[in-house]
Amino acid sequence: MKITIITVCYNSAGTIGSTLRSIARQTFRDFEHIIVDGGSTDGTLALINHWDGHPVRLANGPDRGIYDAMNKGIAMATGDVLGFLNADDRYANDGVLHTIAAAFADGRTDFSHGDLVFVNAGDRKVTRYWKGSPFDRREFLRGWLPPHPTLYIRRSLVEAVGPFSLSYRVAADIEWMMRFLSRGNLHSIYIPKILVEMDAGGASNAGWRAFLSANRDVWKACRALKVSPAPFVFGKTARKLPQWWRQLRAH
Repeated sequence: MKITIITVCYNSAGTIGSTLRSIARQTFRDFEHIIVDGGSTDGTLALINHWDGHPVRLANGPDRGIYDAMNKGIAMATGDVLGFLNADDRYANDGVLHTIAAAFADGRTDFSHGDLVFVNAGDRKVTRYWKGSPFDRREFLRGWLPPHPTLYIRRSLVEAVGPFSLSYRVAADIEWMMRFLSRGNLHSIYIPKILVEMDAGGASNAGWRAFLSANRDVWKACRALKVSPAPFVFGKTARKLPQWWRQLRAH
């Protein structure tokens, strides 16, 4: 079984090196790594082109944003299972891909997911812990979602669901996950371990304005997918409160 890792980047020379090193250290070796670069001008491409830690397939050129770039990566994928590890993310240890491969070994698993931590870029201190939980459709209807950077999906399900919708500016990843989670009859495995470290920040974690914009997108997605918007949107927010509270206490 081959795993496809898709990395989307743009002017990421300061962070993509640690992403590449975390992939190169993986003990599971049956993987392909696709990097989709939006036309970097800061040295990112030179770093990728000189990388020899593991084979990389590079697509470089202008795109219409992160979700368009993710769609390009999906179109290039040849693995049985695929997931995303962006240029400010790292695998938490050397055995993450091995653990993910084991989750798909029986052939029935549609998707797997685990835990995620946000860390300060400088001192690597954990600022927020997103602890996952097993998929339950009733909880999904009340705002449950897996941590997207820890999510790995069988390619046949990705093909059935289709690409990210570019009509959602901030929350296309949420709409995409909602699209397959609302299908029903899915077999999933929750891995109760930290799989990914993510630098604090990002398009969907950039303050109240982005928070409100994302929730407008989510409300729109709920209506399109015939999921009751209020329980989902307010439930999703409520699930983050313990994480934010622990983050505030840590500071």
